[in-house]
Amino acid sequence: IRQLRHFVIVAETLHFGQAAERLHMTQPPLSQSILMLERELGAPLFARTKRRVALTPFGAQWLEQVFRGKDFDLTIVSHTEPMDIGIYANPDYYFQYDSAAFQGLIEDLKLATAPADRTRILQAAQKQIAGDYVNGYLFQLARTGVANARINGLWENAPTQANDLTGVSWSD
Repeated sequence: IRQLRHFVIVAETLHFGQAAERLHMTQPPLSQSILMLERELGAPLFARTKRRVALTPFGAQWLEQVFRGKDFDLTIVSHTEPMDIGIYANPDYYFQYDSAAFQGLIEDLKLATAPADRTRILQAAQKQIAGDYVNGYLFQLARTGVANARINGLWENAPTQANDLTGVSWSD
């Protein structure tokens, strides 16, 4: 999902520097993200020169048909970022889910500061998404790894592809 967002912002600005600024990131990781997406798709999305960025015919068609035309028919997305639940509150986003009740939950979540309140709201939001059949979940990507036995705090069954290092420590 992040790469798709990067694509749309670069396509809107036709400038990697301005797109990186809008995305609150630096240009090199943005360029890498676009290159990875192009490799996955098997086609270039942008024609690049030192002074100019332009959409390729494929990139322009993909932007118009898929993103602006919302033609996501049978698209499979690996979406494993746990706090992106707010994207479901945007009816123009990929899922095209438009629920005033859900949007209200996300507004409540933005205002909640107590961990217990945030957990309760997130649980209600997840139940609503599941109950409304917004997405079909096919599988969860396996996350395997090997770590030194003296490392404490690593997730045994990680829910995302990221490593939360806030609780990690070494034991003697």
